Amino acid sequence: MDTTVLTQRIGRVALIAYNRPERRNAWNVTCLRETIAAIRAANADDAVGAIVLTGEGSSYCAGADLKSEPEHDPATGRPLTPGTFTMGSGEDNWIKLLAASKPVVAAINGPAVGIGATHPLAADIA
Repeated sequence: MDTTVLTQRIGRVALIAYNRPERRNAWNVTCLRETIAAIRAANADDAVGAIVLTGEGSSYCAGADLKSEPEHDPATGRPLTPGTFTMGSGEDNWIKLLAASKPVVAAINGPAVGIGATHPLAADIA
């Protein structure tokens, strides 16, 4: 199964790369969940001193993937979108997650649109 997020450790740096270059790394719920899991794993690893977020291919992130089918919340039946988690008040809130994280660098390697433009704002360095 292909992963939408690649992780690698280089010395004390956890490199987390969005891996949907065919969609210009547009976010869907799977990408968001995998990114959150990767950030949490990096934060739990004492050997990691910093986190770098980037995108595979020629784009950082083209924003929310408007063509992907939304997943649905099993409790409410409502569609889940990347914005549901990004702007929510729960533990998956992007701003809260990065604020409580080890230092985060957003290595913007190409176009950053929509969610892809706002997420780096929560990083320590873009």
